[in-house]
Parts: sequence; C-alpha cells; structure tokens
Amino acid sequence: MNSGFGKKKAVFLDRDGVLCEDTDYVTSFEKLHIFGFAKEAIRLIHQKGYLAIVVTNQSGVARGLMTEEMVIKLNYFLQIQVGVDAIYYCPHLPPDKIEIPPYHIRCDCRKPEIGMIQKAVDEWNIDLSLSYMVGDRESDIQVGIKSGMKTVYISEKNEKIADYVCRNVLEFVQSYLED
Repeated sequence: MNSGFGKKKAVFLDRDGVLCEDTDYVTSFEKLHIFGFAKEAIRLIHQKGYLAIVVTNQSGVARGLMTEEMVIKLNYFLQIQVGVDAIYYCPHLPPDKIEIPPYHIRCDCRKPEIGMIQKAVDEWNIDLSLSYMVGDRESDIQVGIKSGMKTVYISEKNEKIADYVCRNVLEFVQSYLED
C-alpha cells in the first residue's frame, strides 16, 4: 500500500510472547502475565506517532480450550492495561487440524495470512510501508513481509529472520523505532 494523505503509521504486535508471556495457551486471566515493560513500550510507540495494534492467532478457541468470549475478555483487559489502540484475533484452525465447529475453516485471518492486517488498514487508514510487525514466531514475520512492513523478531537468539532482532518490544521501541 502506498503512502497517501492522512495515512497513519502503526506498530503491529503479536500478543503472546511480545506483550505478555507465552504460557502455551492463554485461556484464563490466571495465565495472562503481562510483561512489566509492555505499557511503557506502548506509551513510547504512541509518543513516536504510531498506532499500536495487536494481531493474534488464538487457536485455543478452535481446539476447544476456551471460548471466543474469553478471548474477547482477555484482549479487552490487555487493551485497558497497556493502552493498545485495537486488538484483532483469529480463532480458527485449518480443517486438517483437530478443532471444533464452526472454527475449522481455511480463513484469511490466521497469520501468516494478512486478513487481520488488512482489516486494521481499512479501519484505521494505515500506510503499511511506514509500519512494523513485531512478533516472536516465524508466522508473525511472514505476515509482516507479505504486508510490506518492516519486521521485528523478538528472540534471545540472534536469528536474522527479520529486519530487526530484539530481546523484547521495549528494546525495539527504544533502539530502532523512528519518530
């Protein structure tokens, strides 16, 4: 997507492993452990003129581990706690996986597909060429590449699968995110 008048820039963030601990499946408030630096990272993202938008695969719904209502409650709590602008989630799994109806579909929203990104672009008037995708999995990096964003891989290892490799999102925001 080309830069245009009035377009916004955004930092897209995976949820589990970026803003909170990845505790296998975050299916309850007891398993939602928000990183202490998450709120500060979001504040700095906003201060530098970016939207902060979460895009997260939540296949625990399709696997029958939690309800979609619980995902919405957890996401809302996270949004209030850290101040992200919006959260988009995908509850699906492809039909060849073990899942429950009606979530066993091939969708365009499950990362690395770009459906959640496109929905955010449409709703928030975002210029992807000025935006970043921050994640801790290869599917996060792939969706960023497919969408034409700069990519940030959150990892303790120095694996160069993205434009930037950082230990956490705060390190990225403080060291690399431009105003």
